Amino acid sequence: MGLRPALLFGYTGGTVIIERRQFMIQISEAILHVFDAIGVQEVLSAHPLNPHNVVMAEYISHHIERGLADPAASHAQFAENSPVPRRVREFAQGGENLVDFSQWLAGLFFSELRELEVQENYHLILARFVTELGVPYLAILALADKLAYTHAVESDDAGNLTASIALHHSIMPQPTQRVKGYAFVNLEDFGVRLCDIKLKHDKETVRIFEEIVLGLIVEPSSRDSYRHIRQMTLAVADDYSQDGVEALARAKHFLAENAHESDIVETRALAEKAFPDSIQMQNAFMGEVSYANLPENLVLEREFAAKQATTYKLVADGDVSLTLPAEWYEDPERVEIRMEQDGTTTITIRGIEHLTSK
Repeated sequence: MGLRPALLFGYTGGTVIIERRQFMIQISEAILHVFDAIGVQEVLSAHPLNPHNVVMAEYISHHIERGLADPAASHAQFAENSPVPRRVREFAQGGENLVDFSQWLAGLFFSELRELEVQENYHLILARFVTELGVPYLAILALADKLAYTHAVESDDAGNLTASIALHHSIMPQPTQRVKGYAFVNLEDFGVRLCDIKLKHDKETVRIFEEIVLGLIVEPSSRDSYRHIRQMTLAVADDYSQDGVEALARAKHFLAENAHESDIVETRALAEKAFPDSIQMQNAFMGEVSYANLPENLVLEREFAAKQATTYKLVADGDVSLTLPAEWYEDPERVEIRMEQDGTTTITIRGIEHLTSK
């Protein structure tokens, strides 16, 4: 089935197929549990949600899609001492049903919320889904309540009605809003795509999924990996009094080329492309990788990597900012960046047909 821009619903046995924009996922089962912070109680559902409920399927699929496309998502693996992967494998192989597994996981999650004295209500959704490529996943979505305003109607002794404004404390986030956190567990290789929940406790930050509920070893997200690459490239160029703009341009070109083949960026190969004429600078770059406690192979998702290479942004003195399309920047006939003898930089842009003020 090809992708279409419209939203389509289809039923295949007990499965709801959601097709929209760039994704198509199949949700086979889902369940909702609730943590009531005000009443300090839990609602652990004894039955899954109705998989044929279109409203439910669309709501969950929206949040899953956002997570699948989120460049801030990290990649993680279960730690060796984590008890969760054994239960996940048992669930994936049909040895445990969704109700029992999700109640156990919700118990871990909600007990930590009680321990931290969290004042927000939480909804925990677990959903089994399959991507268009046939990869099975378990989605764990944590949704904190939003405050919203609604109307209230009161009547006096004479039966006259009066409308007023009231604050509603238990509204789940809209499909277009971010959830508090999520974890998507690949049920084939058991890798995890993660956006963690960070809560404060005794002035310390607690990462709920990573440290408490799932027990994970987390790698940098695509966004964090690119930020590190950019900072390290510019730092090495500055240390050796080289042109950081040119070095970053070479690095971005390498990332764009690499994105055609893989999500994995080998930092040694990146260093060789960014600083092709200096082994010392390549080694300095690898030193920065080690100093930042980064793995030598970074994850940079292809779509995100390609997007970073579509434009080049230059910032000069006095907050002067210039954004150029990649095809212009890489064409010496259009853009020339020249170092002058007095140490200043001259930027020449040719071939502009229309110039407007915004």
